[in-house]
Amino acid sequence: MKQDFFVFESGKRLDRWLSRATGLPRNQIQIYIKEERILVNNMHTKASYKINIGDHIEIRLPPPKTLTFEELDVDILFEDEHVIVVNKSPDMVVHPAPGHYEGTLVNAVLNRIEPNTGETSRPGIVHRLDKGTSGIIVIAKTPLAYDHLVEQFSSRTIKREYIALVWGVPNPKIGAIEAPIGRAKKNRKRMAVVEEGKYAKTHYQVIAHNHTQPPISLVRCRLETGRTHQIRVHFLHKNTPLLCDPTYGFSKKKKVGSKKLSEIHHPLLHAHTLGFVHPTKGEMNFSIPPPQEFMNILSWLSFPLDNFSF
Repeated sequence: MKQDFFVFESGKRLDRWLSRATGLPRNQIQIYIKEERILVNNMHTKASYKINIGDHIEIRLPPPKTLTFEELDVDILFEDEHVIVVNKSPDMVVHPAPGHYEGTLVNAVLNRIEPNTGETSRPGIVHRLDKGTSGIIVIAKTPLAYDHLVEQFSSRTIKREYIALVWGVPNPKIGAIEAPIGRAKKNRKRMAVVEEGKYAKTHYQVIAHNHTQPPISLVRCRLETGRTHQIRVHFLHKNTPLLCDPTYGFSKKKKVGSKKLSEIHHPLLHAHTLGFVHPTKGEMNFSIPPPQEFMNILSWLSFPLDNFSF
């Protein structure tokens, strides 16, 4: 597969400029340059090359790897001839991508999905959960189900609620964060609230908070839109980022319980509820409690678990 770019600015490093233009990690761009997959004006060059106005950059991407079925342990909440509803563990990636071509949820259910159901690189996938986020995800098994679910996500009629632990107490305790999200200007691997970003809105409610310094809140979130890293970015924008988030969180050294929380390497975020209209069976709703790791942290932080109904 080939991609072409034409440069309209000067002075920036090739690897930095391409990372921003493609959204690929800079180290991946550097690998492609070393593999001589990137040409500038039909010539191979170095990552440090300074681009010039009028440069023609060509990327010759390697062919996509063939997807293969793998026997993996997956918690299936519901399955019929049209859909699979899965309770994803926080350590599982949803679909293959650079660095994660095996062991994904797609690999685990590939043998259940009909041909031509969505994109060939991620068949059946109509939405995704980040690696590190646990909870409910629905996968289409047929082209009919795929189109039916994609339309519901596009029209924002899907019900999606999450449970998260955040630093501080969001003010007000019940509200909405409405701020556009796009690629961060200084780090293209991160998302951020940016003026030219896509519209994004997250409704939230503080369920409870403890009395550590600073306090920690248990928050219920409802997505109106589904942008990449939306909840994580929105709560960072509100200065109440998620606990244990290695990308958008506060430094553990400055916060309570740094030793305990350092044992967790993913955001404490759980997709708690998912509701959609089944292609033939009408409305369906699913809820699942957070995983035991999440519950253990709640208990350690002195949240009254008996008062919550997950």
